[in-house]
Amino acid sequence: MAFDPQYFARLLESCKTHNSILQGKQLHLFFLKKGILSSTIAIGNRLLQLYAWCGTMTDTWKPLDEMPQKNCFSWNTVTEGYMKLGNKEKSLELFRLMPHKNDFSWNLVISGFAKAGELEVASALFDDIPVKNWVAWNSMIHCYARNGNARKAVELFKELGSLGDAFVLATVIGACVDLGAIEYGRQIHAHMVVDGLEFDPVL
Repeated sequence: MAFDPQYFARLLESCKTHNSILQGKQLHLFFLKKGILSSTIAIGNRLLQLYAWCGTMTDTWKPLDEMPQKNCFSWNTVTEGYMKLGNKEKSLELFRLMPHKNDFSWNLVISGFAKAGELEVASALFDDIPVKNWVAWNSMIHCYARNGNARKAVELFKELGSLGDAFVLATVIGACVDLGAIEYGRQIHAHMVVDGLEFDPVL
């Protein structure tokens, strides 16, 4: 029977529970014997996903090491797995090892440290990101507001130079209230009216 990468990719994708780990390990051994991990990056990535979904990050390292070719998806899968388990330090270590980083890579670590309230690390990463995107801006604005630094949240919003989404607006308006910056809150409201932004229940 000829090797069908699509069949095995679908099979790996179906293994998304802790009960699937044994089947995943059997497939992993099969791929090693056939030299598949050395030639088919998509299969390697699916295997990484399986281990990450099952929360067995020690096993996740094995296919990552065994894959001669890795892409952003490979690195991001393992980095995200550690972040979801609360191991932010390991996640950051992997992030720094990545030869190439995409928006998802940056957003993952910035939002992870921001949600954990680790302002110093999140801020340093935010400063280093080559091109700041919506997710990064939102994460940092929420991070500062949630951790009692309303002034910095409003400053970042001003730097953003755009209204953002409803959640960012709710955060910034709340920060304006905390600072007593009623006039700036009114300016935001006026921009919303001029731009025809629909009012959201969150506001």
